Parts: sequence; C-alpha cells; structure tokens
Amino acid sequence: PKYGETDKELALIWEYHGDSSFKLAEYGDADISYKRATDLYQKGDQDELKESLARIMLKKGNTQILLGHGSSRAKLYYNVSFQIWETVLEKDRSTEDVTNARLCHSLYNVALLYIKKGEIDVAEKLFKEILDVAEGD
Repeated sequence: PKYGETDKELALIWEYHGDSSFKLAEYGDADISYKRATDLYQKGDQDELKESLARIMLKKGNTQILLGHGSSRAKLYYNVSFQIWETVLEKDRSTEDVTNARLCHSLYNVALLYIKKGEIDVAEKLFKEILDVAEGD
C-alpha cells in the first residue's frame, strides 16, 4: 500500500471494531476502538480524512452518553463533528457540480447534529431541504 494508506485502513478497522463493540453494548471497548481510529485519522491527510474524523466524533459522543459520562463530554465530540460537517456542507453548497446525493449526505449529517444540539426546528428545515433536493433528481 501507499505510504499512509496503512494508517487509513487500520483506522477504518478500528472504527468497525468500535461499531461492533457498540452494537454488543461493550461501550468501553467501543470508546477505546474509536480513540484508536481517531488517533490514526488525525495522523493522515486532514482534508481527505475530515469526514471520517467527523463520523468518529459523532460515534464517540454517542458512546460517552451510554458510558454514563454525561452530556458535557458528548457535546464536545458532537461540536467537533458539527464544525467539520458545517464546513463540508458550506463547500458542497458552493460547488457548482456537486451531486444531489452528495449534498443530501452533507445536509443529513448537519441535520443529525442539530438534533444532538437540541435544535429540532433547524434540523427539520434541513430535512425538508433534503426532500427538496431529492425531488429534484
């Protein structure tokens, strides 16, 4: 593999391990696996891996709540994910040749994080926008 590819693939394996542990209600193991994935993603190309990092931060936030660490820790992870996804959405909206599927993907992730922040009305507007974009296909 190319230099750096190994870290990216290993990070994905750790992420999958975390997902499996999470589904088996092994939240401590999931948290450790997500931490290892995060460390590897942060060593790579930040532009290329920012969405992977945002995805992990969302999962780490969910895990923190189920570990009983309270919402304050989870909010930290949700905020990191939110900032990344908002930047991605802003870029997608300004890109002339963005596909509808790509735009819907970004909108969905931002809407989901607005729900985590308790801003349901903003999330609802974004979900309506997703429907409008999807109907444009």
